[in-house]
Amino acid sequence: MPRSLDWRVAWTEAAAVLLSSTVVEHAFLSLSNLLDNAHNLSLVVGWSKGLCAVCIVHFALFQAAGCVALLVPPLYHAIGSTIPAAVLVGGVWSEALFLGDMTQPLFALRSVCIALSTTCLGVFRVDHAARNARLQVPVNDWMLSVETKTRHACTRAMCGAHCPLLGTALLVWAWRRCTFWTAGGVVREYQRARFQSAVAVASLLFCLAAQDSRANARAWSLCRRLEEALAVSGLGWRGALGRPKQL
Repeated sequence: MPRSLDWRVAWTEAAAVLLSSTVVEHAFLSLSNLLDNAHNLSLVVGWSKGLCAVCIVHFALFQAAGCVALLVPPLYHAIGSTIPAAVLVGGVWSEALFLGDMTQPLFALRSVCIALSTTCLGVFRVDHAARNARLQVPVNDWMLSVETKTRHACTRAMCGAHCPLLGTALLVWAWRRCTFWTAGGVVREYQRARFQSAVAVASLLFCLAAQDSRANARAWSLCRRLEEALAVSGLGWRGALGRPKQL
């Protein structure tokens, strides 16, 4: 593993990929059930089904565009992360208001975690303090204050050590226990809701890990411990095989 790897950037990119995957998958599902969703939205807002269908299509396209803007470096460097993040947050809560059911715990958990993860990416994707110091511009911005306080809190909580492990374990659990792609009917919808909620929580955990100022030191320390444990285990295994039997 290259020692030049920046774990904070890695956690941020992992969070962006997880967030985008769950948002795009949900948008694709909305388009797959376009007529049913248009009918439901028509009952809520009182518009025609055709107009509601057009709104849902545009809604899904805006979400997909926001995900692409958060994933492609030239795009978020050119236009920033704030606008795509605002589009996604607005989309999540619009969906929750008009098409979702916030009384369902899994849907509410997914919506809240996606909104928090998107906000973290929008606000903290670029290190504003480092950028302003490099450009030698004033640093008395309210966003810098929020950024600094959040990173201090995540550093004190050692998020860089615990959150990636919890997020990875949660993803493994979701892949093993929430296999909605092999189910059908109501069970499929329930398992899919569990899977999406788990991915959303994992994305938030990786976002918090990226805000730990000592994330790199914690990650490399964990890697060294893992290497030492594997080396000790390997030596013990080879020694057991090579030890002659006692008669």
